[in-house]
Amino acid sequence: MSAPSEIIAGAAAIPPVNLPISEGQPAPAVPAEDAREEPEEQDWGAFNFLLMGLVVCLSLAATVTAAHQINHGRSRSRVIKDLTYAAAAVRSYVRLNGALPNDTAAGVVPAGMASLLAEINWTAPTPVGGHYRLVNLGPKDARGIPAPGTLMIAITAFPPAKPLTLSTADLRAIDRAIDDGNLATGEFRAGFAGWPVLWVRLP
Repeated sequence: MSAPSEIIAGAAAIPPVNLPISEGQPAPAVPAEDAREEPEEQDWGAFNFLLMGLVVCLSLAATVTAAHQINHGRSRSRVIKDLTYAAAAVRSYVRLNGALPNDTAAGVVPAGMASLLAEINWTAPTPVGGHYRLVNLGPKDARGIPAPGTLMIAITAFPPAKPLTLSTADLRAIDRAIDDGNLATGEFRAGFAGWPVLWVRLP
């Protein structure tokens, strides 16, 4: 009967084994290579978003610029039409009345010319700022007709009128359309402060 005693004694001598317990144990650490993958995807996403925003901004800027150029071109064309029409109206007035219309302030329709200038909104700012004005500089001969080059249609922009939006390139374009293309010669010129002036040639 000594064997069981030996077995019991041997079992008591065996040290306890600590088995791993799954509950409450931290998850195994993610390898460093795997941890770097997600930030890379996030960085590319932010870059793509920034790039798309930049493309949208540039597209909007290009659209606004193109629209502004189109509107400005239309305004310039309207000025060409108005000046040509006003010069013809002055000649008609002289032919009908045998005299020139009086000098007026900017934005004021010359007396007796309301019907002749009906196609022009003379009292409102021009499409490029400022106001139209009929200038009669004299001197006049015995019939009251001024010497050549003394009657003109001008666009002036004295305060509080809106400033003109015409550049030198715009003035040259207008000059090419209605005169000789040279702002220093001919009937259309750059006058005081660079404002456009159209001398009216009488028949």
